[in-house]
Formats: sequence, structure tokens, C-alpha cells
Amino acid sequence: MAVSTRTYKKADNTTGTRLVGENGQGEDTGGVTLFDANGNVLIGQKARAGSLPVTLSTEDIAALASQTTLALVLSALQGTLGVTGTVGVGASVLPTGAATSAAQTTGNTSLSSIDTKTPALSSGRVPVDGSGVTQPVSVTALPASLTAAGNLKVAMLEGGIASGTAGTPASEVVTVQGVSGGIAFDVNTELPIAAALSDGAANPTTPTIGAADLQWNGATWERRTGNVEGTAITSAARTATLNSNDITNPNGRGLLIFLNVTAASGTGGLTLRVQAKDPVSGNYYALNAAPTAVTATGLQCYNVSVGAQSTNAAQNVGTALPRTFRINVTHGDSSSYTYSVGYSLMV
Repeated sequence: MAVSTRTYKKADNTTGTRLVGENGQGEDTGGVTLFDANGNVLIGQKARAGSLPVTLSTEDIAALASQTTLALVLSALQGTLGVTGTVGVGASVLPTGAATSAAQTTGNTSLSSIDTKTPALSSGRVPVDGSGVTQPVSVTALPASLTAAGNLKVAMLEGGIASGTAGTPASEVVTVQGVSGGIAFDVNTELPIAAALSDGAANPTTPTIGAADLQWNGATWERRTGNVEGTAITSAARTATLNSNDITNPNGRGLLIFLNVTAASGTGGLTLRVQAKDPVSGNYYALNAAPTAVTATGLQCYNVSVGAQSTNAAQNVGTALPRTFRINVTHGDSSSYTYSVGYSLMV
């Protein structure tokens, strides 16, 4: 096909070039080569690599930038490029693994039946039933009061009582608690610490185990005693009157006093008396009258008790005994006597 060029004036007063064919018709080339060296037409529908490049005006680019949907963009492209009909896509623009209608249908089917695969809620919670299998339970450490098998060490109750410090239970002693919110207490606090009985004990504040047989003396509790023996005056040589220390009578009703003279001057003599102590003034009062003075060696016995009737005693004094008393030995002169005084309190 023979073509020629023709220069013309555009509406905006610029010049352009037209290709004119045999029929005299032509198009504005815009500086684009329309034919190759062999005369083949280069314009028309081709692959992207062989397509004719198109330059958009600034106004067209602004119009495309204002579009918000693909349909509007395509419509704008069609209006700009003069393309009519549909725009085809050679391959899917979705990435591999993207959701498709078929994939969504499978997921929806599974979700629609999920209610039949879970148990009904109990008070808004999923119930858990472990009755069909053995449930393992693990702990980091067992209390000291339990064995490895989880059994209570009963012996630890005794261990806490016997080996613990008073007022502080051993670590292995378990505690017992009543109703929820009650006050916990150690099971060994109601039992006293094992200890030897002694006189001068205060009133107990915890239960006492066993029959202690205590009696009240007006100030404290003390053990009830049987017959009590003791030394009032130790053996020694003396030349002057002597008083023993105070002697406490727990519950004796009778008193035997033994004066044992091992050396005697033979003059003056020794006179023995039992003196009761006044708890108010602290003064002493003789319970027996002055007996016969002892001037020779030998053992003398004095009986001071209710209903005293001993025929062999140096003196019988029928009187009750006080709580506190002492033994007085009076010397008749300053000569030396060696002697001792012992006593026996009888219930």
C-alpha cells in the first residue's frame, strides 16, 4: 500500500503529519512508526511486548487517580483509549492458596456441624469428665506430716508433743480446722509438755493428764506428801543456843524430833523445843513446855502430834502442827556439846 505524508494545521494551531493512503484518508501518527521495512502494519491488537505504547495526558492520569474501584478504572481506560467491550485476563490474578468459593464451601460445612461435636455447656462451662480414665496428679512436695504414699504420719503427733519446744509445735504436727473460715489450731496445744511434778505450781490453763493429787496451800498448788524426813541441825560442837531454819509442813499431823548427843560436858545441859511461826508478825511460839535438860550422850525422841501417847518418848506434846515451824536448842551454860537434830513429819 502506497502512503505519503501531508502536513496539516491542528485546532490548537500546531502542525502535524498525516499518512495518506491510496484512498486519500490518513491518521495523525504522533511520531510513531506505523510500518516496518517490509510495509507490514505495526498497529493493532498484539501481545504487550509488541503493543503500541500509549502516552496519557496529565488530565487523564488525574482522572485515573480519582477512581476508587476497578470498574471505574476500566471505564476511565475505555473512555481514554476508546476501547469498547470487556477487558480479558489471561491468567488468574489470585495468589496460590487464596480462598475460593469451593474452599469456603468446605469450611462452612465443617463449621455448621461443630455444635454436634462438642458437649453441652454446664453453667456456661465446657464439662470435663475424667471418670473413664486414670487422671495423673503430680505435686512438687508432700507435707512433712504425710508419707510418700500420702498417708498421715500419726506418730508425728507424738513427735510434735515430745520433741517440740513449749509453745512452738514441731513442723510435722498437722493442724485441725473446723468449718470453712474457722480458726485453725494445732492439735498438740491442748496437751501439756511432759515434765516432772513440782511444788509451787500455778493454776493450770490446759488439761492435766493423770492424777496429780495436788492440794491448795492458799497461794499455789503443791503435791500431797506422805511421811517426810529431814535434818533440822547438822552434827557439830556448840557452846551457845541455836535455832534451825524454818521447816515447811505440807500436810503432816504428827512430828517426831530426834536429839542425838555424841559429846557432852555434863554441865548446863540442852533443852529442845518446837516453835510455831506466826504468819503475820514472823515471831515464834513454843508448842511444848521446857523438857528435862539433857546432860549426857545418847538419843532422845520428842513426840509432838495430836493425841501423842508414846511411853518411850522423852516428851509427849498433844497439839496440832502449824504450816511453818523451827527447832530451838537452848544451852544451859557455855560448855561444849556435840549434837544433831533430825525430824520426821507424819500424815
